[in-house]
Amino acid sequence: MRFQAAALSPHPDDLDAAFPEALAAAAPPRWRYQRDFSLTYAAAHATRGNAVGALGQAVRAVFEEAHARACAQRRWVLYEKRLLDGAGLEEASALLTHARADGERQLTDLIERLRRTLTASPSNVPR
Repeated sequence: MRFQAAALSPHPDDLDAAFPEALAAAAPPRWRYQRDFSLTYAAAHATRGNAVGALGQAVRAVFEEAHARACAQRRWVLYEKRLLDGAGLEEASALLTHARADGERQLTDLIERLRRTLTASPSNVPR
């Protein structure tokens, strides 16, 4: 089984190391547009007290920001399992990991805090 999985999966060293300049320029704004869209939907779910919808869209927004940052860093990511590594999104991850969804107000506050966290411009991550 291990051999079969290894045979089907490309190794990171097999990738062309050059990250296309056009992709590095175009991809982050596109991913951030998606992030903002997901956060808008998360907020709409939150105002209705729909915890599953709000948290699902919130998680999606975190991954979309991670994609944006990986592209801005010109970093290939083969597996989403490792996408958050090196993206500088520990605070966003902690917000969702410890989220309480006991009501509309808590959900709305959580989504707003997440929006501020994801749209902040950390000095160690290219925007």
